[in-house]
Amino acid sequence: MTALILWLKRTFLTGGTQKRRQFYGRLFGILLATFLVQVVLGVLAGYQKHLVEAMINFSGHAIVQSATGRIQLEDKKEITHYLQSQFPEARGVFYRYHETLMPTARGFLPVVFKILSLPESDATSSSVSFWSQLEDVYPLEYKVTESDPKGALVGRAILPLLTDTKRLSFVDISQKNRLLEQLPLSGSFFSDYYDFDSRFVFITEASWQDLYPQEKNQEVTYEGFEVRFKTFQDLERIINEMGEKYSGRFFVIPFDELNANLMQALELEKRMMWLVVFLVASIASLSLFGHVFSYGVHYRQEISIMSVLGVTPRGLQFWFVMGGLISGMVMVLLGSFLAGILLLIMQKTSGIPLDAQVYFIDKVPSELNVTWFVNVILLFFGMALLSTVFAGRVVMKPHQLSQMMRQ
Repeated sequence: MTALILWLKRTFLTGGTQKRRQFYGRLFGILLATFLVQVVLGVLAGYQKHLVEAMINFSGHAIVQSATGRIQLEDKKEITHYLQSQFPEARGVFYRYHETLMPTARGFLPVVFKILSLPESDATSSSVSFWSQLEDVYPLEYKVTESDPKGALVGRAILPLLTDTKRLSFVDISQKNRLLEQLPLSGSFFSDYYDFDSRFVFITEASWQDLYPQEKNQEVTYEGFEVRFKTFQDLERIINEMGEKYSGRFFVIPFDELNANLMQALELEKRMMWLVVFLVASIASLSLFGHVFSYGVHYRQEISIMSVLGVTPRGLQFWFVMGGLISGMVMVLLGSFLAGILLLIMQKTSGIPLDAQVYFIDKVPSELNVTWFVNVILLFFGMALLSTVFAGRVVMKPHQLSQMMRQ
């Protein structure tokens, strides 16, 4: 205890202005490092969560596809019957894509029509509109101005570019004459991810066939069936059951496999960030090492006097370690506390705005990931402990040798 009191006295009271400034500077460096690391990790966690949620909200938990590449009419009935009998709480929609050009205020914009068809049991329900049922599959933010399903929903980023707010015009590049077609505009959707909101248009199968009556007599095929489950346990169950029941006729691709390259990139990004955190913690721990070491050098006379008075080198080393560790951990906890407050404020408010055309999101995301938050504190604590223990041993080595010579 005497050594700890001497530490505090020399540091805060009689250490001299220059030495106190050095001490405060080192502590502020630890606080700043912890604060910045926690904030950066919070933004990274927020961005990854935001991106994964946007993918799931726009395309469901999984896609059911046929081994032949296209889902036929009989396949559609079979998939619908199976899901309704085994997973009554699941919601899904059959889809196919159609690329086209849309005239806007900035010229022709390449867009993708996502042509949607509900399962037959849902489509026959007249009490609920198509767009309301679609919200069960894609929980996006919708602004429907017309309840008539014979229209289209455009991404919110497309909406300001339209010259007509009532009808949607497009040039069908698949047709030889490439006539300008028109659809009623039912409203807009917002996925909170610019890449989706600036490229996609939702349109019903009935609306599409009204534009091209010749397709009514043709069998319509779909690229897949996007489905959303109540729990992820249902997702694991359907992957196993469909593989056993249909013997390869149908297969289920979960969202993480469907976006495997993106998920791998996010995982690599997370690993690299933790490597940077480790390096920052190592540099911050050097501040504690430097402070303990400089303390032992400057006050070696007091340490020698205490050794003569009977205080063992191991006891002095213990209080050296405790003094440096306590001062360092106070700064780590304070920096983490301030970072947590900032992250919570960013979550509750509109946050710092971003250019969605560059960053694909309109504000800086944030997420207070408790696991990451605690891991940073533990990492800094471990690095501080190692640095102070090593510094204490280095400082006490000459005093141990002198004591051995006296003996």
